[in-house]
Amino acid sequence: MSVEFAEAPLIPIGMEEAVGHRALECAAQTSTENTVVLKHDRYFLITDHHGNIIAPCQQSPLGLYYEDTRVLSHYELKLRGGTPALLSVQVSHGYRGQFDLAITDAEFGGNSWDPKNCIHIQRELLISESMIERITLSNYLPRAIDYWMELSLAADFSDIFEVRGWKRERIGQFYAPQINHSSIRFPYCGSDNSLMMSAIKFHEPPTELHAKGARWKLALPPKGNFQIEWEIQAGRENNDQHVWTGYGVEELHTSMDEQYAKWSAACTHFHTNQNEFECILNRATDDLRALYVHDDKEKIVSAGIPMVLSTIWT
Repeated sequence: MSVEFAEAPLIPIGMEEAVGHRALECAAQTSTENTVVLKHDRYFLITDHHGNIIAPCQQSPLGLYYEDTRVLSHYELKLRGGTPALLSVQVSHGYRGQFDLAITDAEFGGNSWDPKNCIHIQRELLISESMIERITLSNYLPRAIDYWMELSLAADFSDIFEVRGWKRERIGQFYAPQINHSSIRFPYCGSDNSLMMSAIKFHEPPTELHAKGARWKLALPPKGNFQIEWEIQAGRENNDQHVWTGYGVEELHTSMDEQYAKWSAACTHFHTNQNEFECILNRATDDLRALYVHDDKEKIVSAGIPMVLSTIWT
């Protein structure tokens, strides 16, 4: 399914209005501890252990990157009940991560001296030819509750080397976000006069959609759940022309597993009696596949990314 935007005028705005800060303040490479990294083809994602890209990102490498440009600099899920507790993080493959979080019953009539987890939040993120996320909210209370969830969004279109400390002489032109009932896109014209856009398509329209993100208001049934997915793509020039996959997490996960299994089957394999070492070797095979990009129908190892990400993966 294609992006559902009519031809819309580009309305110039300043960087501060677009992303909340006037300039990138990163003076040197910053720490990548306590982060989760996902990578496939021309996309790579760096989040915190809650699956968020917390703003402001002036001094942080967190972000979704496309062709070494940060196309999402703010990507933060907020929930009724406050900041959720982290239960677990799983990265089964370099292209997929799962974050399990919990909200206590303190705001829902529970004992504030002995709060118990009552809402489970599962975030599933997958990188392929786009990024897709599925959120599942599960209510373990014996009654229905009114609930809300917000997703904050922004794109600063910073170069990866700028994020690491390099100073850009001048920035490009930001434009006001363009919104319809189920999509939002962020246009930007670089200093080389090329137009770039980052776009988010919600498979089901949120309750509210505005320039800074989306909000859902819902009733969580007793012992029931709520699930929603969205897809994020970036591109240059005519973003209207690229096609949304329309697939969900499961379909894309199956497709990606098949791709990586085919790649692994064609690789040389080493077997040892040390399980941990063998796991490292198998992961290294997946990581090498993650570094491949398509260029004019050919697959090549992307030249810059191994150097840029070496401090993250080691």
